[in-house]
Amino acid sequence: MLLLWVGHVLLYAILAPPWQHYDEPTHFEYIALIRELGQIPSLDVHDRGLRQAIAASMLEEGFFASPRTELEPFELDDPELSLGFNERTHPAFYYWLAATLTQPFQSKPVVDQLRAVRMLSVLLATLFFYSGIRLVSMLQLASEVRWAILASLAFNPALADTMSSVNSDVLANLVAVWLFAASLRFAQRPSWRWLLVGLGLMLLAWNVKRMLVPFALIVPLGWLMSLPPPSRWRIGAALAVGLGLSCYGASRVLPSKLAAWTSVAANSEPGFELQSTTIVRRGAAAFQLARPVDGPGPMLEQEIAPFLRKELAGQVLTLSGWMRTDREEILGFTPALQYNQTVVQDSIYFGTTWKYVSITTRIPTNTTYLAVRLSGPLSQATVFYDSLALIVGYAPGDDSIPDGELEKALLDQGVPQNFLRNSDAELLIPRVPSAISGITARHVNAQNIDRMMEKAVNPQWIRAVYPRQGLALFQGFWGIFGWGEISVSAGWFTAIGLLVGFGLAGAIRQSYQFARRIPSDRDQIQRLAWWMGCWAVGLGWSMAFLRVHLQPIQGAFIWSFGRYTFVAVVPSVIILVVGLGSLLPPHLRRQGLVGLSVFIGLFASMALISTLLPYWAAFKVGL
Repeated sequence: MLLLWVGHVLLYAILAPPWQHYDEPTHFEYIALIRELGQIPSLDVHDRGLRQAIAASMLEEGFFASPRTELEPFELDDPELSLGFNERTHPAFYYWLAATLTQPFQSKPVVDQLRAVRMLSVLLATLFFYSGIRLVSMLQLASEVRWAILASLAFNPALADTMSSVNSDVLANLVAVWLFAASLRFAQRPSWRWLLVGLGLMLLAWNVKRMLVPFALIVPLGWLMSLPPPSRWRIGAALAVGLGLSCYGASRVLPSKLAAWTSVAANSEPGFELQSTTIVRRGAAAFQLARPVDGPGPMLEQEIAPFLRKELAGQVLTLSGWMRTDREEILGFTPALQYNQTVVQDSIYFGTTWKYVSITTRIPTNTTYLAVRLSGPLSQATVFYDSLALIVGYAPGDDSIPDGELEKALLDQGVPQNFLRNSDAELLIPRVPSAISGITARHVNAQNIDRMMEKAVNPQWIRAVYPRQGLALFQGFWGIFGWGEISVSAGWFTAIGLLVGFGLAGAIRQSYQFARRIPSDRDQIQRLAWWMGCWAVGLGWSMAFLRVHLQPIQGAFIWSFGRYTFVAVVPSVIILVVGLGSLLPPHLRRQGLVGLSVFIGLFASMALISTLLPYWAAFKVGL
């Protein structure tokens, strides 16, 4: 099985065209930059010559000739040339390790350097599978179950694709196996040695990948599971209650602020922030800005993200909404649209009934700044805004425009996108202390934290995203490759979905049996391993699922990929195979699990032969 796995990964490493693994250019740039500088670079440091060499190599290798790419080719002379996402937000250990071990290839062409790092990934993948073998041997399972688990790992094509790439996920998946093994070993036989090993691995996880940090909680869970059942339940319940009370207390103590909007008033007292009110047109809240007796009035602003600004440049835009005040015949301004140094708005008189307002303008193609502003009245009064919308084209003047909570990828075809977020003033988020955002700034800055919380408190967004996110994780775990544009056929997903469904049913049945069984010594070890595996699967999949809230590019929508579940791939396969085996009659279990192994092997072969090789061949023809 180890040899089959190595051959599987090696095929992907050799046959996949250069730069065709997800984010490979930017991961490689980080590695090469460490070699060039001799140190870990900061977030804003880059080598223009190195970046141009990588971009030139991508052009030379036909990266943009991919038959399914929607990307535009690079302009090598572009002063703002970028290869994609800045990977220097990730911990540096993997990149430093790859830079150090591939140092002899520094003088080689860029493509040869890339292949050298891919070969390093193959070595790490070999160690990953060997660690998986050792882990499975700890579980005291029947031989046919062990073989089926290893076959399901060795023949998983999406896992082989990830483990052959230039990506910190390769090392993260290896460390995840070690974390699970160390926590299980401590839970089975507590000792100071395995306590220290677990602590060391948690420190390593912190320095390998931030998505690995939540999974590292499996180590303290192993400490908890090593205790006698009465103590385990008491301590677990105390921790759960403490966590719940802490979250509740934080939600009550931390002040709230309006999601997606910032105050730009000269007099920016807290009273000028959004206030919920019963004087609303739609929903449960509205924007409420009150002008004081003396001094300038309040103003709220939302800058349109650069990603969206480029999409909107050169187009006709309409900014619309509904306004009213608490007094009659008050002079004020419509919502304003600012592009570059130009502000477009109208002055109007309005009163205590809701009035529809809109402005329409074409913004230039060289727009470098785009924002919407809401102003208070010109005299002492309170103005209310509700149902705001910024769309391409002309506003219909009614409620047919969506409320701006969903990105374009989540809208039905033909539905206009509202480019304003929180356009009805319904979403309030906690104001995170600057000390916390300062600690996490390199990995998750304050703006990202705000966007995460904005999605977390948005039920409409959650209803639209969660079902499709679950499907995306399932498909990515088994049969999505490259940059996410290559996938096995729907028939394979249907067949595997049935297997996974039966496996989950068997896992639920097995959990019930373990919960009801009177343990013997052998059963106790199996029960412990089972519950630890369930914890590991829950941690890995829940964090991969919730990662969809961390949208790194404002204005775009990025699904959480199935590869993020691979930190829990070994316990996931263990639970799946044992669950399937528990549904089979004892006299047919061996034949059933052999059949499972053959099926997964056939799936891996067809994924390579009928999906990946034709795609790569078409890619080379396009080149």
